[in-house]
Amino acid sequence: MLVVLIWVLLQASLSFSASSSSNAIDNRWRRDANWAQSRMKLANCAVGFGSATNGGKGGQIYTVTNPDDNPTNPLLGSLRYGVTRKNPLWIVFAKDMSIKLQMLLSVASHKTIDGRGANVEMKNMYLW
Repeated sequence: MLVVLIWVLLQASLSFSASSSSNAIDNRWRRDANWAQSRMKLANCAVGFGSATNGGKGGQIYTVTNPDDNPTNPLLGSLRYGVTRKNPLWIVFAKDMSIKLQMLLSVASHKTIDGRGANVEMKNMYLW
C-alpha cells in the first residue's frame, strides 16, 4: 500500500501536457497557480483503500535538497533522513534529482512523498 502511494505521488512529477491529463486529481492541482502553497490539499483527494490515511498531512514540509543516500548516517536534506523521522512529514524535492538508494528505504508512518514540481528519478528501488 505504501509503495503504491509513493509511486502515485512520484508519477505526478513526470512531464506531460500542462493543459490536461487523464487523471482528474492531477488536472485539479495543475490548474491552481498557487498549488505549492497548498500541497496538502492533495491528501483530501484520496480515493479507494488509501482514502482514510493521513500520510504527512498536518505535519511540517521537509524539502529534499541532497540526492546522496547514506544508510548508516542519513544527512539532513536527504530523502532517507526525512522518511526515517518519527513525526508526520510532507516530503518534497527542491529540484530535479536522481537518487541512488544504497539499501532498503524503510519509510516511517505518517509520510507523504510528493514529487510534484520536480523530476525525481529513484534508482535501486528498495522500499519497505
